[in-house]
Amino acid sequence: MPFVHRQTAMPLDIVLAGAGLEDEFLDRAKLLDLGGIVAPTIEVGDLIVAKVLASRPKDIDDATALWRLHHPEIDAERIRRTLRLSNRRLDNAISWRPSKDSRAEPDVSHTYR
Repeated sequence: MPFVHRQTAMPLDIVLAGAGLEDEFLDRAKLLDLGGIVAPTIEVGDLIVAKVLASRPKDIDDATALWRLHHPEIDAERIRRTLRLSNRRLDNAISWRPSKDSRAEPDVSHTYR
């Protein structure tokens, strides 16, 4: 469901954080006053990571636009490290194995954090 800030008509993405990467994002978040409502807002670099991980065409376009606007102030190496670590975590969390009927199925018995 899309959210929109009424006073500014600005679209809002609301993320309900879970354990893991979102915790790291929230540790670096800054409080932002959104027309009288103060909410934690993740840093631009973390938003780029979230957009890249979501991987929808719109998210990739957003990540590209964010980079173009903010690249002088962004820690590019932290973005690279975070994406590499996320890929490793995903690889460890889901490994593929043949099933009894020869189709591949995910093995999600591993957990990561």
